[in-house]
Amino acid sequence: MLSAYRSANENHTTVNLVYKALEDRLERYRRDHLALAIENATGGLPPLALAVTVGVGKSYAFAVAAVRAQRDGQPVLILVPTTQKVQEMIAEIIALGGRPTEYRGRQGPEKGIGPWTCWNPKGVEKAGEKNHAPARSICAVCPHGMEAALRCNDKLRADAAANWLARNHIKGDIEPCRFLYEGLPAQMGGDLVVATAAAFSDGLAEWIALDRRRVQRLILVDEVFELGELVAITDGDLTAWIRTLITLREREERRAAHWGEMADDSERLQWIYEQAEQAFREVKSAIALGRLPDAEMIESVYREAQPLMTGGTARWERVRYNPEEDDHAVPLRALSALRSSLKVGVAAVLEDCCIQVYERAPLLEWAKRRGGVVFADATLQQALRLVIRCWGGEVYSATAPQNMRVTRIHGVKYTRGRPGKAGFPAYARAMMRDYTEWAKRLVAQDNGPWAFIVHMAHLVGYGRLEGDKRTKPEIAVAVAADFEVRTGVKIGWWGRHERGHNSWKGCNIATFGMPLLGQDERGGGSLPSQYQLTRAALIMAGEDPRAWPRDVGDLEFGLEGERAIPLPARTEVRRWLLDLYAAHVAQGIGRARAARSEREIQILLIGGVDNPDLDAALLGHGVVIDEHGENDLHNSRRGRPPTDLEAIQSVIMMIDEAGGRVSKRMVGDTARERGIQAGDVAIRAAIGRWRASKKWGGNTIERSHSISAPPSELSRQGPGQDYVRVEHLPKWERMPWA
Repeated sequence: MLSAYRSANENHTTVNLVYKALEDRLERYRRDHLALAIENATGGLPPLALAVTVGVGKSYAFAVAAVRAQRDGQPVLILVPTTQKVQEMIAEIIALGGRPTEYRGRQGPEKGIGPWTCWNPKGVEKAGEKNHAPARSICAVCPHGMEAALRCNDKLRADAAANWLARNHIKGDIEPCRFLYEGLPAQMGGDLVVATAAAFSDGLAEWIALDRRRVQRLILVDEVFELGELVAITDGDLTAWIRTLITLREREERRAAHWGEMADDSERLQWIYEQAEQAFREVKSAIALGRLPDAEMIESVYREAQPLMTGGTARWERVRYNPEEDDHAVPLRALSALRSSLKVGVAAVLEDCCIQVYERAPLLEWAKRRGGVVFADATLQQALRLVIRCWGGEVYSATAPQNMRVTRIHGVKYTRGRPGKAGFPAYARAMMRDYTEWAKRLVAQDNGPWAFIVHMAHLVGYGRLEGDKRTKPEIAVAVAADFEVRTGVKIGWWGRHERGHNSWKGCNIATFGMPLLGQDERGGGSLPSQYQLTRAALIMAGEDPRAWPRDVGDLEFGLEGERAIPLPARTEVRRWLLDLYAAHVAQGIGRARAARSEREIQILLIGGVDNPDLDAALLGHGVVIDEHGENDLHNSRRGRPPTDLEAIQSVIMMIDEAGGRVSKRMVGDTARERGIQAGDVAIRAAIGRWRASKKWGGNTIERSHSISAPPSELSRQGPGQDYVRVEHLPKWERMPWA
């Protein structure tokens, strides 16, 4: 007990030293940024990335830096992932003596009348979706805004508003706009603003002083954000843009005819519109022929059209036009994104007749153009590290040991499955039975409270009733509460509970499966699309395109055969993907806050991707696998005897030695004749191992069948290479882990 206490005390000392070093590095960057602000310099300070072990105190260090900056008259913007984190950060800053300002967007009157009230929030939202500045397209012709202008101290503005209301025959009592005249100025004038990362804009990145000066803020980004977006430019987009250009050109012709020489810029505008129209017709032809348009032609049109652009967006752009729904979905600086993507070679022609381009995230664009941004995360993305270094920035590591023991449990993968398929409810019930059995076993060990991270789909599939009107989160919350009452174990799900909360501090953690990227080429969160997004961001930042293959390439299984989760065969792609998966797992483990725990936290990694490469990726995030064990609860809890894998392997060897054909049917029939328990999944896995052992010279992986076996018996002895190429994958529906 004394040695355990001494070890915990030494760990605390190390963590405190790491935190002090982190705080000092952040303070140096803050002072450098302040010096540039005093010199009235715009930009120039390269971004800084901080890789900080979970539990060291990253968010607290940000709060300390922000309070110091406020005392020195240095404006700050802190960006966090969720509104809950906004409240937590504000509370931390207030406790340190700071005076934070919470950024809030427009709110409809149904939420109560206040400084953030907007009387047309849906119209403003649609304008934003079309990438139009709301103040120019909606607010400029809003009666509520005009009523507010009538009451301001600016006589010229008040007279203009009165004339507008009279001209449009608007009379009666009108509620004045509150957001533009009260809420927004108060927020923009705040010298320490806390907001969600999704709320970031160039306007928010600058502080407006009382004398109307604009001062660049120090921006502190807590946790991850998207690097950008892949956008498809379709024939419908181009048709809409061309139609708008024709309308604009005809309008200029009428203006020139009416005003004559007074419309001195009309001829030039008509020429630009005509050139852009021809360019977009050329792009339409390129799409029809399945090729990329000429980059030089787009570049020349871009240069000519630049004077007409606001924030990189031309007047004629209609954003991601959908000809079927006549809708506009996501903001897109179309011409600028097309030009830059063609310039660096990341644009691509897709099979469904569209051109895919990369649009950099606004926050990343600001960091590149103006600098003065600090990114901090416990699992800093590999891509973001490379981007920061390409821009001359620094990646600073503040790593500390975590007081925990990690055991990997092999066997069942606990993948999400396929909600909506006929057999999914039964699959979800089977998973919940497993979670219950694991909870009973772990609680009986009496080594502290436990928390599980599972797939939300399993909770929903288990708890959904016929005709259920509840939302998926409501069902999941209800099932989780019932599970905790029955077993004494907290349960959460991937996508929500592996990040951004401290409610499991001091708990032992068991993770079941992990979030896996799908293989659908069209899916926004699929493996191909996520890789293409990362590759585009890196090449746009200056990475060598030759270091990143153009596509994911073939997938391959491990020595477990089709029982394993396939991974990319290409080394660079697999390394990137496993780093992404390891980040999710490391974040989930981090909810225990083991870095500052006085007792040794127990961590179980059950299922998911199971190979040494992932263990190496976890090591990069400070997670060391201490023990290995086998999942002995999955079959036994149903009352069936566990599968005898060694007996199945013996059957395979017997068939092979007799000159027979080793197939699933032959192995299954022979095993059952001898009374050996052998399911299809186990047979496929055994055949996969046998084929791998023949290919790699007879080596196999030996594993214990019980978690209680001593670590020496749980060592893994495999060949130097752990993968077997599979040229033609079966359909995903047929895979046993799907």
